[in-house]
Order: sequence, then structure tokens, then C-alpha cells
Amino acid sequence: MVYKRIKRSLVFILALVLLSSMFAYAGQVTTSNADNKKDFNLFYFNFIDGDYISKSIKLNSEIKDIEKELIIQVFNEINIPKSVYDYTFSKNISLVDVNLEGEKIIVNLDIKRQDFECLSNLASTLTKTIFENFRHIKEIKLLNNGIEIDSSDSEIDFTATIIRTSSTEDEYSTLFNKDNVSRVIPDVPNPVIVIDPGHGGKFNHAQYGNFLEKNVVLEISKKLKGYLEAKGATVYLTRSGDYHLKETDKEDCHARGRIAAEKKADMFISIHCNGFNTASANGIEVFYKDERYSDSTLSKSLAKNIVDQMHIFTGMKKRQGGSGIAPKNYWVFQTSETPSVLIEAGFITNSYDRKYLTTSSGQNTLAKSIYVGIRKWWWGY
Repeated sequence: MVYKRIKRSLVFILALVLLSSMFAYAGQVTTSNADNKKDFNLFYFNFIDGDYISKSIKLNSEIKDIEKELIIQVFNEINIPKSVYDYTFSKNISLVDVNLEGEKIIVNLDIKRQDFECLSNLASTLTKTIFENFRHIKEIKLLNNGIEIDSSDSEIDFTATIIRTSSTEDEYSTLFNKDNVSRVIPDVPNPVIVIDPGHGGKFNHAQYGNFLEKNVVLEISKKLKGYLEAKGATVYLTRSGDYHLKETDKEDCHARGRIAAEKKADMFISIHCNGFNTASANGIEVFYKDERYSDSTLSKSLAKNIVDQMHIFTGMKKRQGGSGIAPKNYWVFQTSETPSVLIEAGFITNSYDRKYLTTSSGQNTLAKSIYVGIRKWWWGY
């Protein structure tokens, strides 16, 4: 009887020891896994806000090819809704695979519709995410089913191979709000200005009901012309009615830029408005010639002056991370050596922006705000 009791006690003690060991081991495993978790910053471009959305995610830092895993997470998170250009990201672009070759990441895509605006946003998203999380990565290359992506005929400033340089992170992030733009006050008292009402004729992009972008921007351009001529400027419109200049979009845009060159203009102002299938998308933004042009700095300072005054006059949100400006290589910029900007004067599909775009008084307010921005840049007040 005593022997049986001692035996039961020993079994009970042994069981307790085994259970304690199991819990201790489980605790060690949990702690070990937790220790291996690392925060990564994921960025993806949201067209509605015109800005990057950042999200912190935890990944096991011991995962092999962690860079590949992060890119997969980007594709899980990214969401570009259908726009006026009639695409959805999920329908047109999918991830095939990711390969690592030393300091290079090759991202192989399946592109069903080659929309360069969408691809440009994706390139920006991947660049910002990868370069900020992995300092050893020096190059990102995008392929379409293993083939180089040809962007030679793209109006959007897109490159399929991004090399890390001292300026890359500025180029592909929202760092354009640095207040380092100098005011320009030329000696010439009265400038020559070419105003370009975007699109026209068979070309139109944004639309809301019967309101067409091409008609809206023509009215704003005419009002702006009146303000500038009253100040003493010589002003030309690239079109004064509803017509296009050339038969293809690219040739049409190039023809508009050539007018600025022919008139020996001191500045070129192209006026557009945005549209989106989501009514919450809103705000203003002004694009300027990028650094490949000798007059990029002048274009940037002109853009900054204009967008600041538009914001003051209308209260519209400044997109592009709050700066309201960003560099581009649009077709209308490519055929002149003139300081040039392209204004997106709000979203015709947004109720707040639309009241400025589609009413005479609102158009007058937009025209005056652009005029004051030009006046500050040229005349200095």
C-alpha cells in the first residue's frame, strides 16, 4: 500500500515536471518568434488623396528573401480605384513573381492593359517602400511577363528601371513641399504669356454630367486672359473655341507647346481639371517641368506661387503631400524652352471643387487666383 502511494506521488511529480518543461519551452518559442518580428513601413499611392498612405506591418525578419515578401504585401494592400481613364489596378496589373539578384530586385508583372499613369504610381509605391526599408537595394526593375516595358511613347514620366541615387527618394516621395523656391522678378515689365485651355474638339478627359473639362477650362482661360491683359501682359490662347489642333493626343499637345516657342513666351500655363469615379477625390495640384529641363527651377517657382494662391482663394486642398506641386515630363512641356506649368484646378466630380469649376463666379475666382500667383511670380507682389 505504501509502495503504491509512493509510486503515485512520483508519477504526479514527474507529470508536473514535464508540464512545466512544456510551458517553459512554449514560452521560449513564443518569445523567440516575437523577437524575430520586425516592423516594416509599407507605402502605397492613393490617387484619391494624391498622396502616399503608410502602414506599419510586422514580418518575421528571418524569412528568406524578406524583400520579396514585402513586395507581396504591397500588392495585397495597394488599391487604385477606377478613374476617368477607365482602369482598375486589380484588373490590369498583377504580380507574377519577384527575383533578387544581389542589389537588384526584378518585379515581373502581368500587364493586361498598359496604362502608364497606373504603372507610374506602382513604380513610386515600390520604390518608396523598398528603398526606405532596405538600404542595400540599389535597383528596381519592372518587367511585363519577362519583357522590358517600353515607355517611349508615354506622356507620363515613367521608367521601368529605377536606380537608387541621391535624388531618387525625393523624386519618388512627397518631398516636394520643401520651401526652397525663390521668387523671380524679371526686368521685363510686361510678359508674353501663352495660356493653354486643355484638350478641345475630339479630346476630353474629365466629365460630370453635361460638364466637360474642355469647356470648363476654356472659360477659366478666357477669364485669366482678361486679368493678365488688364495688367499689361501680352496673352495668347492655344485655342479660343472647341477644337483640337492635331489628330493625335501627343501631336496635339506638342503643337500647344510650340505656340509658346513661336510667341517667344515668358511662361506657358496649361489649364486642366481632374475627374474621378469616387466623389471624395478632391483638391488642386500644379505640375512643372522636371529636372531634365534647364528652366525647371523657374517652372517650379511659378507652380508654387500659383498653387498657393489657388489654395488661399478657394480653400481647396493642396494635393501631392500638401505641397500641391510635382515635376512631370508632359507632352505639352516637350516642345518649348519656356517656364511651363500644368494646372489641375480641382475635381469636377467632387461637389466642393465643382462649384468653382462649373459656375461663372467660381471660374472667375479660379482665374483670379491663378492671375495673382502669376503676378507675384513675375511682378513680385
